[in-house]
Amino acid sequence: MPAPATPPTLWSVARRPKYLGLLAVTLLVAAIFAGLAQWQFSRSLSTGPVVERDTETVQPLTALDAPQVGVDGDAIGHRVTARGALVPGDETVLTRRVQGEETGAWVVGHLAVETPDGVASLAVALGWAPTEEQAAEVAESLDADTAEREWAGRYTQDEGPQESDFEAGERRSLSTGDLINVWDEVEPAGAFGGYLIAADAPEGLEVIASPAPATETGLNWQNFFYFLEWIFFGLFALYIWYRMVKDAWQEEQPSDDAEDVVAEDAVTVPEPARPEK
Repeated sequence: MPAPATPPTLWSVARRPKYLGLLAVTLLVAAIFAGLAQWQFSRSLSTGPVVERDTETVQPLTALDAPQVGVDGDAIGHRVTARGALVPGDETVLTRRVQGEETGAWVVGHLAVETPDGVASLAVALGWAPTEEQAAEVAESLDADTAEREWAGRYTQDEGPQESDFEAGERRSLSTGDLINVWDEVEPAGAFGGYLIAADAPEGLEVIASPAPATETGLNWQNFFYFLEWIFFGLFALYIWYRMVKDAWQEEQPSDDAEDVVAEDAVTVPEPARPEK
């Protein structure tokens, strides 16, 4: 009696020319949907509401931010003024600072500024030098600059210490938390969370480039939902192909009824007749 044929697997059905051709068409349709989704996503950004902030009208720093609190979003990138004096001996040199197409170093000072709650500490990026050696020379000469005056510049949030190589004694990012550990002491009213990029640089340094922050663009939610719809359509097209393959595979699987028929048609061997006594 011939052995029953082995039922096909789902993978073998999917590799048949009919379904491979259907898959190619499905992938083409899904690719078109993906392109439309990408276009809708870009439209959701380009046509969103423009969020404009007036960062170029100079305001007192204390009107936008305060020490011992997180940097307020409206204060980031704003041009500000602050009255205070440099604390001698607290100058720091930051390496690998980019200015235009060149890489050099920053000189960062510790500014003691007046606030309604008393004198507070503020990190100030004083200027850029093409070499670390030149920046270090200028930093040493600043010990004599202790006169109190009006400072102006752009206020921004600190960068965090992740990029610095403390084991090698190299500081690359301006982190207020790190500078607090370097300064001799923090002023009584605490420290500001951000730092000031000075509008004027000391002799021997270049003014650090600090352009106005780019205008923010909101999200156009209608186009964003269209983007999600095209993604859904592409996935649904692939699902339809999968269901067609699976349905064809299930139709070729042996059913329970067929197994029962085979069992009923099986040949039974009769028992030998017993001789009569």
